[in-house]
Formats: sequence, C-alpha cells, structure tokens
Amino acid sequence: MPERNGGILEQILEELQALRQEIAQLRAVLPDAVKTVAEPELPVVEIPLEKKKVIAFQEEKTPTIGSVPIEPKPLSADVLTALTQSPNIRDLLSRRNLHVCDLERFQGEQQNPNLANLSFFIADNFDFVKPFVQELRRSLNSQGEFSFHLRGRQTQAMSDICHVGTHLRDLGFIKYDYKNRIANVEIIRDPSSMNYISGGWFEIAILEWLRKHPSLYTECLYRVHVMDDKSSYYEFDFLIFTKNGVKMLECKSGLSLQPGEIVEQVRRAVSALNLSGSSGVLMPTLPSASVANRIENQTGAKVLLVDNLERFLKSK
Repeated sequence: MPERNGGILEQILEELQALRQEIAQLRAVLPDAVKTVAEPELPVVEIPLEKKKVIAFQEEKTPTIGSVPIEPKPLSADVLTALTQSPNIRDLLSRRNLHVCDLERFQGEQQNPNLANLSFFIADNFDFVKPFVQELRRSLNSQGEFSFHLRGRQTQAMSDICHVGTHLRDLGFIKYDYKNRIANVEIIRDPSSMNYISGGWFEIAILEWLRKHPSLYTECLYRVHVMDDKSSYYEFDFLIFTKNGVKMLECKSGLSLQPGEIVEQVRRAVSALNLSGSSGVLMPTLPSASVANRIENQTGAKVLLVDNLERFLKSK
C-alpha cells in the first residue's frame, strides 16, 4: 500500500512540473498588452438625497471587541423611519457615538386600548393596588399561584384590586376567581403576561400619558437599544425632544430592583447620553427620602411621579 501511494505522488509532481513549463512558455510568447490589464473605471452614480439619509444610519463606525469587528444588524424600515422623523434625538445619539440597534416608534395612538387603559388605571391608583401588584410580581419567581385576602382593606382598595384582577383575566394574563373577599390568582406563564406583570405595565402607562399630552414634545422614541464604540449596550426607556432639548426617562416600578441596582442602571444611562439634569426616574410611588436623595445625588437624574412629568418636560 505505501509503495502505491508513493507512485501516485511522484506522478502528480511530474504533471505539476510539466504544467509549470507550459505556463512559462506561454508567458514568453504573449504580448505585453495581454500580460497587464488595467482596471476599468467605475461610473459615478449620484445617490438621491432621501436615500443618502437612510444610508447614513448604516455608515457609522463598526464597533469591535478587541480587534474583532461586530457587524450591527441592519435596521428595519420602521426604525429607519422613526430615526428620520426624530432628527434631534438622532443627532444626540450620533454626537455621543451611540449606534442604534433597535427601538420602538411612538405612534401617538392607542395600539391596545384595553391594555393602555388598565396600565394607566394601575399607575393612577397605585397606592391602593400596590400590595396586589407586588404579590403578582413576587409570584413570577415562585409557583405562580396565590390567594390574596381583601378582608379589612379600604373599600376603594378592594374595588380597585378587583378591577385590576378582572381586567388582567380578560386580557389573558391570569386566571382569576373572587369569592368571600379572597382573590385566587394563577399567572399565565407566557412572555407577554410575564413582561407586563414584571413592570411593563408602567411603561405602557407612561405611553398613555404621553399620548394624552402631545403638545409637550415633538419627538418621542422608546425602548431605544444602542451600542457604543466599545461594544457596550445601553437601553433607554424614553427619549423625548421638547422645546428645551432632549429628555431621558427611565421607568422603575420599584417592585423588584434594589436602590443600588437602580442607581447603577440610571447612572450608566445618564452618563452615556451626558444628560445629567435632563433625565428623570419615573416611579409609580415615591421611595423613602433617603433612597430618592441617593438616586438623585449619584445619578444626576430627578426622581419623578407621573404627576410631576408635565413640569419636568417643560423645565429647562
């Protein structure tokens, strides 16, 4: 077997040597014009202005990890349209070398009225429904079932909690049964219900508030995901352009994160945008004075309730 392989290799080497000789002979007789072929000149194509704007979003510097470039995913048509219609926010991100990965466009109309109305109801009556919403949030990390006793609670609290439970059931987020002032709850474990219960309701409530106050801003983007030149990712809940400049809002329902985690997340976002003094941390209820002071002193962002939002957007 080894002898057979050796014979095949020798034959291949002989054929290669013969090919080299033939190539050398051909080169000797070819005219110089054939040996050197000039590259053809490419025609200049004028790009329409509206396409230049779209292309500009894709021509940002490619971030890298070490020496390995990370190619950003192409932006969808909706994202490109939203950026085109939000030039002031887009320019801020560009100045901060932040490259948009994804975002959601604020349409200005209710996408799901039942969901929007329930979210706004929870935010507007949070002091009464907070214990029930907290129990819903805690149950995400446990068995997902619990019994909530309403006996002894204020009449409005019982009414508001029953309202929330009934509408969550109608939306398909929970199984809900109320008897003898006891609410028996089982969470439907799918991404939409878990995201809503874990705090998504508060973002939707703020969207509903903004929808009702269109005169306070001219541009609004939310759930804005960006990446800097060092491949660090950031997410901003809301970027809003008013007559006094760009404002950033972070929504914290205050039901899961510890104060230290809130401080770190908000400080990182404020620093990325360099918007100290023009950023707000929205909460459905005010934390203790010590926690509020810690957040404001260490992040440069103001702690806000929904009732303070109009004044914040109007502030310089």
